[in-house]
Amino acid sequence: MRFNWKKQPWIRGGWPKVRPFSSRIGEFRKPFGRVYFAGDYTAELKFLNMMEGAIESGEHVAKLISKIE
Repeated sequence: MRFNWKKQPWIRGGWPKVRPFSSRIGEFRKPFGRVYFAGDYTAELKFLNMMEGAIESGEHVAKLISKIE
């Protein structure tokens, strides 16, 4: 049996409802001042809404932060 996040009353899928979302992922990946965002919703499109996406985006942010002097 698969778990259905959309049916959870307080989560409803858990991803941003920005339309068209796939064309705006790049905006979520950009830092906002000193604040960086990571999570499955900021991952490359092929990993969107997956655990692999959360890991990929965390690695992406770590690389950005490591370049700060």
